[in-house]
Amino acid sequence: MRQWRSPKSCLTLLRLFPGVPPWTFDLTDAKACQEFCGKEIGGEPMLCSVTSAGGLEVLYWLANFWREGARGRFYAATICIPLADVLFRIDIGATEHGTTGLRESTVLAITALNPELPTAWSDEFYDAYFSDHPLSLVRARLWEILSTLSLADGLHATAFRCNW
Repeated sequence: MRQWRSPKSCLTLLRLFPGVPPWTFDLTDAKACQEFCGKEIGGEPMLCSVTSAGGLEVLYWLANFWREGARGRFYAATICIPLADVLFRIDIGATEHGTTGLRESTVLAITALNPELPTAWSDEFYDAYFSDHPLSLVRARLWEILSTLSLADGLHATAFRCNW
């Protein structure tokens, strides 16, 4: 496992799990991906999708969790890169500290004044206005990694395909 922490305390972990990925469906099956994410995440899923990175299908999700006995939420994103005999997993996370609920209450107040704006406090639209919020940090890192992810040429031949 390798890990990096940004100056704003957004943690990124790179992990390697030998063996086949823990799912029994092909990543081109969107419904199965959604069901898997709902079970796998265990928190409040905010996003679950598949994209192509380096010529392979890559599963990713974003969720938030209430931390038992603590104030605030933990925001996490995961990128799964499945190969025939190994799963690369990139986990990204950041925790709320100090005063919490500012993003939520601000969005509630401004959408009451302007109903044309997105009403969900977690909407990506608000990331630009709350750039230091842990959700914004995690989502920015997720998009940064997905947009720059590439694989060595030899890995393309070992893409995971579920054949059962």
